[in-house]
Amino acid sequence: MKNTSKIIAACGNDCLACPRYVAPPYEKTEEQLKYTAQLWMKIGYRDRIVSNDEIACTGCKVENWCRYKVVACVQEKGIENCGQCELYPCDNMKDCFEVTKSFAPSCRQVCTDEEYERLSKAFFEKEKNLNAERVVYDEANKGDIDELVRLRIAYMIDDFGQISEYERTCMETQLPEYFERRLGKELIAFVARAEDRVVAVAYLLVIEKPANPFLLNGFEGEVLSVYTEEAYRGRGICSQLMKNLIEYGKNKGLCRINLMATDEGYPIYKKLGFEDKVQSYRDMRLKI
Repeated sequence: MKNTSKIIAACGNDCLACPRYVAPPYEKTEEQLKYTAQLWMKIGYRDRIVSNDEIACTGCKVENWCRYKVVACVQEKGIENCGQCELYPCDNMKDCFEVTKSFAPSCRQVCTDEEYERLSKAFFEKEKNLNAERVVYDEANKGDIDELVRLRIAYMIDDFGQISEYERTCMETQLPEYFERRLGKELIAFVARAEDRVVAVAYLLVIEKPANPFLLNGFEGEVLSVYTEEAYRGRGICSQLMKNLIEYGKNKGLCRINLMATDEGYPIYKKLGFEDKVQSYRDMRLKI
């Protein structure tokens, strides 16, 4: 289930916790906005009490003033926030973190406990929020078996709506041995990690075929499945996993990679270079 308790801005602020945020359906009353304007002057964010229209915010936009120009940067890179950037944390964001933290002591002095807790969630935890958005890609190892089993069960539930206790028990008891025996050998798992867990996986099965004079060698690959947790979908993680998988295939000298594409995944795989086989567009192949 996607986490709706936070709305993370480009710089890591939690918009949902911010007293200024008024994007529908999170409307504020005129009294609430006036109170926020007074609070902003009290803590030193403004040198006067501004109007309700000025204090209200509907989220980050390129045209809005930003000392660090973060919104323009993430839009240029096609990502949602700095935590998803391969250069994170850059010097610009390190400076942003330090400046933000410098406001905390004065806010603690002039704010009530409730006000400070709200400001802390909204602004002073931006580094923590961005770290939670961080995704790291690598190849799975034997220490990831429990995580791979967990994701396989989640995949089955997403695919079929539910699974029986018997099916869950079978997977929990049989999959660890399967992964222990094959993982890192003919079965390669490419994973994305976030918040100290595996959140997405793509499996490549390396198959040795009989000698064929039309092939460069006797090996080809088959994509067994690709799965991303719901909260991390729509961020290009699947595409990146597949790129890593394809690069692995090239380095290992595979002659081609086959997969069965779903309606949803078909456009993604086409962009990655997979082509339709003879009859069905669901049956795709990448020559490498």
